[in-house]
Amino acid sequence: MVTDVQTVTSKNANSMTCIIKLRQCSGVSLCPHYGLFYCIRRVTGTAEKTQLQEYLSAMLECNFKNILLETLTQDYFLQQSSGFDDYFSCYRSQNISLQAKACFNEVSICGTTAEQSMKHGCPVLSRLMKTRIRNGHDLASANQRIEAALMQEGVTITTKVKKLIELFGKRQACLSKVRNAIQPCLELAVKRCSSSSLRVLEINRMKMEDMDFIIQAFPHVHYFYYTRDPRGISLSRSRTRKLKVIEKDTRAITEARYLCPRMQRDVVEFRQLERKYPGLIHHVRYEDFVTNPIAKSVEVYGRFGDTPPPQWASFTEENMHAKRKTKNYYQVKNATETATSWMRDIPAADLREMDDLCGEVLDTLGYPRYRSIS
Repeated sequence: MVTDVQTVTSKNANSMTCIIKLRQCSGVSLCPHYGLFYCIRRVTGTAEKTQLQEYLSAMLECNFKNILLETLTQDYFLQQSSGFDDYFSCYRSQNISLQAKACFNEVSICGTTAEQSMKHGCPVLSRLMKTRIRNGHDLASANQRIEAALMQEGVTITTKVKKLIELFGKRQACLSKVRNAIQPCLELAVKRCSSSSLRVLEINRMKMEDMDFIIQAFPHVHYFYYTRDPRGISLSRSRTRKLKVIEKDTRAITEARYLCPRMQRDVVEFRQLERKYPGLIHHVRYEDFVTNPIAKSVEVYGRFGDTPPPQWASFTEENMHAKRKTKNYYQVKNATETATSWMRDIPAADLREMDDLCGEVLDTLGYPRYRSIS
């Protein structure tokens, strides 16, 4: 449950005072165990929504020239989809990766911690510099405009900040050279994308409350709400995230205390969107997909009047029912076994607590509570 915004003051064992406005989550400790991070509900601002809309538009329309270089020079991103295979081969053959890394070398001036970076105005400056380049402003004459914009956002213009502006300018000049170098590679990606009959984008951890404006912006796109049993998600995240920084332990139950209220809000929003846009937004459960991927794929493709490609059967067999191994930047493993591993790997006491924490989500999405199957 989420209550009204209020101010919470607390001291932990190290006498650190926490004063913060937040939406208090019932059943979650606050400052003493850094649990306050689990209670803060991040609001997506207008500027961020605009950037997301521009990004999705560029991807759907194969207009990759409008994609930021931070995306186009990330090996992790490029190897997630075979649609970028031609681009990636060209990109690697030209050694563009090394050029891009040189441009992104900004850590020393911004500081090595998030606190130092914020103090020096690096996130704000980075966003302003990207906007300036996107709008075609002249690099040499933009310093005063950037200083004025930083002051409006509460950043004190110190000698260090002026040095940052100068370095960011050089960084953007460097990136302009990289963008010129990748143009022949981008043409390969555009050609492949333009010839495809189906374009699929995956948005990870998108809040459903932010989906309405996306659907309005792209009303001819089909949307699939892809869910998984929260116990499986909690177990997976507890193995990969550095939760000790926040909660001093890495148990799946710790992750569930944050995850399930968030999932419940998403489910409520999804049902509202489902009623508002009938036939446009659909629900797919991870467990149903990995249990019978071919039948589920036929059902999903049928939602937009298509059928899976001939190679789909062999692809799913290789990527879902294989022995665990690493393939590029993602893992190939036995997904059917993974789907139910929470029953084996989460302690029974924690599973019973998850029945209470996640009960609404489990019931709404059709997952059995632990007490009913134990």
